[in-house]
Amino acid sequence: SLTTRHQCEALVQRLLARLAHPYRLQDRSARLRASAGVALMAHGEQPTEVMLQHAQHAVFFAKRAGGSQVHFFDAAQALEQQQEQLVRQRIKEGLGRNEFILAYQPKVDMQRGVVIGFEALIRWQHPERGLLQPAAFVPLIEDHELVEQVGDWAIGEAVRQASQWLALGVRTSVSVNISPRHLLRPDFIERLALHLKRLPQLHAGVLELEILETTAIKDFGAVADFIGDCRELGVPVTMDDFGTGYSSLTYLRQLPVAALKLDQSFVRGMLEDAEDR
Repeated sequence: SLTTRHQCEALVQRLLARLAHPYRLQDRSARLRASAGVALMAHGEQPTEVMLQHAQHAVFFAKRAGGSQVHFFDAAQALEQQQEQLVRQRIKEGLGRNEFILAYQPKVDMQRGVVIGFEALIRWQHPERGLLQPAAFVPLIEDHELVEQVGDWAIGEAVRQASQWLALGVRTSVSVNISPRHLLRPDFIERLALHLKRLPQLHAGVLELEILETTAIKDFGAVADFIGDCRELGVPVTMDDFGTGYSSLTYLRQLPVAALKLDQSFVRGMLEDAEDR
């Protein structure tokens, strides 16, 4: 009997407000939180099963937005989500098929003119689409458990490559970028230790980890513990994109990072711009 989206939203909001009132359970008070997904269509236009599927899509987005919200089904949004799920599945398959590789960008001491290390950058050698840059797939998994699997693979591959270089007489370091979700994983340090244990011939400092400044500030306490645990394993941590967030030397006194990577906006014009210099 509801004829407009406005009427429907008003009803759902009233229901959510009623749920939000404290309830008495024996001698305790409890407050419930709820999210609502709503699908609207003309009477008889779609089977009930289809309407329920659309409503389930909508409630997913309501929860992802923080919960206690009302979200209306959007066909374009649902299609986008479906496509993202297909890509994630394809990424998972790609890991199993060894389609991912690491490209190594040299770090150069410009005063001495020597290579002092490498940064490992992930690439996807897609069978149909060719070599894909991180921007083509990383954003789709940043908030998904897949980013942990990809990151774990990158660490293992980086130390394997460092070991191979060492066998050829090249003693160098390799840095790997770590996502916020991955570094906060409860067993991250345990997994890191296993990677290093498999290759005991590697010296301390051969593996470096890079974290974003915004991650460090957002989860300050957890990141401080993470950096300390990594140092105990002989793995230095670098803060990346320093200067783009809430940079403060106060934070650096409490976060024992080994190095800072300044954002290029500060240093790009050093040779021509006195302020940048």
